[in-house]
Amino acid sequence: MSLTPADARHLLRRAAYGGLPAEVNALVGLSRADAVAKVMDTTGATTAADIPSVTRSSSERRRLAHWWIEQMTTTPAPIVERLTYFWHSHFACTSERVRDQRLMKNQHWLLRAYGQGGFHYLLTRIATDPAMLIDLDNASNVAGDEQENFGRELMELYTIGRAVYSEDEVVSMARAWTGHNLDDDTDPDTYRFYSDRHDKHDKTLFGITRKWDAMDTIDELVNGVRRDYTAWFLATKLWAEFGDPGWASVELIQRLADVMKANDMRAVDVIREIFLRDEFWAPERRFAMVKPPIPWVVELQRRTGRRLSEGRLDQRCDTMGQRLFLPPSVAGWGHNTAWLSGMSLMGRARVAYDLAGDAQRSGFLAGLGDKTPDTAVDQILTAFGVPDASPESREVLRTWYLDAALVDDLSDTWLEREGFRVGAMLPEVNLS
Repeated sequence: MSLTPADARHLLRRAAYGGLPAEVNALVGLSRADAVAKVMDTTGATTAADIPSVTRSSSERRRLAHWWIEQMTTTPAPIVERLTYFWHSHFACTSERVRDQRLMKNQHWLLRAYGQGGFHYLLTRIATDPAMLIDLDNASNVAGDEQENFGRELMELYTIGRAVYSEDEVVSMARAWTGHNLDDDTDPDTYRFYSDRHDKHDKTLFGITRKWDAMDTIDELVNGVRRDYTAWFLATKLWAEFGDPGWASVELIQRLADVMKANDMRAVDVIREIFLRDEFWAPERRFAMVKPPIPWVVELQRRTGRRLSEGRLDQRCDTMGQRLFLPPSVAGWGHNTAWLSGMSLMGRARVAYDLAGDAQRSGFLAGLGDKTPDTAVDQILTAFGVPDASPESREVLRTWYLDAALVDDLSDTWLEREGFRVGAMLPEVNLS
């Protein structure tokens, strides 16, 4: 089955940051398999060498976030940015607790460099990453004074999920991770294992009693007795991110989990499978998710060719409730209703206001005032990449245009600027 323009736009809303006309046209007529191979291509992706140097200062977080959003806007391999964002939310560390932007940058590099590979290696690197050690207190986890934060979240948030471990296992997990701290002798910004701080006694985990150490626990969670739980948990999260957080069948998630287990627990193979599934292409999957603020801003920047300044972008992202390197909790960012607060929507309206003038000067909706109501609606919807918007959205635009046309002294400049603001806030423009 070859892709229609509507199919191509649907795929690019999930695998990228919306589809510009040339990108949509490049997929139309391809088979699903060929189209998915194209959007999964990582050629030209940002590398570690491209990440700017930062200092420890908290003000550098804003610069690092601005850089990342620019990569999202300009990358030839958007799937890499989408996956890096997924891991950033999955392993949610906050700049406010880490308090060293160099460590946040280094963690970002780990997510980018290893996020496409096997989950076992990625988890091992993140678990011993200084930012994670600080954020979840394992930097101070020593025998006789155990810190349970990381041990709990390793199971609940990163691997097997809730309700499949006991409180006794949380204690045992914390004991297994004792001594895996920061180097407080020579370099406090690096990981170091202190054997003399490690609990070397027997511990019971997963029904097995032994002298558990940290790396043993990762082996069992990813490749051992809890492998099925971890694959299911990750498959569910990946479907929620790239498929539909509001719907999933047992059969679908089992299939995705099986794909993960058969492919070294790699997320990219699950994402590819998601994009090939009939469930992904079903009509009810389309416009089924509210775009988080940052992907929404990225798409507006891509469509207009314009940018928000670093300071303005950070301010608006704060209002919308999503600043990179500042996730709201250890559980990361949510989906759909998480982005539907009055404050968040007000923030989107302000972004539309900020970009409207530049969009108008760039010719984004040039000639809008010379159109009939129906052709004006088509122009706006096409410019925003949603020509298949609902009849209700079309009627809202048509009514707005007719009302504006009744005012004799309105300039074309005003109409094009206001058309951008109205279009940016349409439901379909805010959905993926």
